[in-house]
Amino acid sequence: MRKNIILWLAIILSISACQTKLTQNAFTSAQYAKVFSGTKPKNFLVSVFISYDSLSKWVDQRPDKTIFESKSDQSFIGFPIQSSLAGKVNFSSNKSKHLIIQAPALFEAKPNVAGFNAGIVRGKLDLNLDIDLQIKSLNNFGVGNILYSYQWLEKPMVKVAGFGVNVGPVVDNLFKSKYDELNATIKSNLEGLLQPASLEKMLVNNAQNISWPEYTFPTSRIGLGIRKFDITPQGLNLELLLNTSVGFSTSKIDTKKTIRYYLNTDQQLGRELPFSGQLDWMMINEFLTKSAQEKLKNKGLKIQINGKGTSFLSANINGFKGAKSELKIDFVPVIFDQHMVGFQVVRQEIKGLSFPNSLFKKHVIRRINRLANDFKFDLMKSQELIDKFSGPLVMTNTNLKIDLLQWNESSFYVSGLLGADWKILK
Repeated sequence: MRKNIILWLAIILSISACQTKLTQNAFTSAQYAKVFSGTKPKNFLVSVFISYDSLSKWVDQRPDKTIFESKSDQSFIGFPIQSSLAGKVNFSSNKSKHLIIQAPALFEAKPNVAGFNAGIVRGKLDLNLDIDLQIKSLNNFGVGNILYSYQWLEKPMVKVAGFGVNVGPVVDNLFKSKYDELNATIKSNLEGLLQPASLEKMLVNNAQNISWPEYTFPTSRIGLGIRKFDITPQGLNLELLLNTSVGFSTSKIDTKKTIRYYLNTDQQLGRELPFSGQLDWMMINEFLTKSAQEKLKNKGLKIQINGKGTSFLSANINGFKGAKSELKIDFVPVIFDQHMVGFQVVRQEIKGLSFPNSLFKKHVIRRINRLANDFKFDLMKSQELIDKFSGPLVMTNTNLKIDLLQWNESSFYVSGLLGADWKILK
């Protein structure tokens, strides 16, 4: 929602927070910039837990259900053969921390006898795989030993003269004689799925399932690498290295095109996620005007901020004390204590006050200054904002640093670092 995006900007730009002189000793002023600086992505770690139930659901959503396939008559099996998933896949682990996969599967073969098609053999089996997954480096998974076994749920049959003939013993003997070759085929297929190009394709295809808040998105491509991988009785524990930055905007982008597998060798790690965002003045003014009208119960009030000046921002508030009243303030937003925001007022002027309000013009100005001197907006106390901004990531031990505020004629820009211990639970 737009209200969520500019909640903090509404407070930062709240005119009631103006002040003639900041009492803090050190601060960083916002700057005019024809072109905004932008943020650079950084490496940071994310702890991820994936339950076996979530893993099962992900596999179930995959369009390709093939377990192994050999189309050529020249294959190790001697004729075309295929096995594909036929139901829910169950995952677990054993004492050796191997991944155990149990799944119902369909079996189909097209054997040849003396060069003649012997028909189609079909059956259904319960397949069990014991897989030793190994992480060799940041971008390199491997598969160790694989053990497989099966039990027939529906005996393999072939039709002869219109009658079904059980060829289970023949197929069993074939599997037994070709155990090593079949094992190597399954291992090769798994290793292919774990190559960077395949992992990148998997991420891109599932990017639409990433639940980012509305109007919040990655501002750079997301680089992902797997540092640690641990198989537990409850699920998979991973430590991911992410390389990205995030931001907010009033328009959305196609997240399918933003994810890539992380192939950078830079190993500098941190816990800070760079963020940035910009909002156009039209949206800011519409939001501030509507909020002020509702809060003050004054439908005639109008707020207009512009960034045409290169030294300061200008704000005009009309109708706050009568239809002709006008408050003009030139100010510069400032940052102090890294996550706190204030203002430096350059000048202010009040016009159009009707009698008797005109008698208290100086009093109104002093009151604005007094309120401004006490104003401190601490972004770290806005937990709701931080939670919304973090997207699909769960954060603990958070800290926020704003390092840059900029503006130009079209919009207002902010960038900084959001530090946390990051987790994803699926």
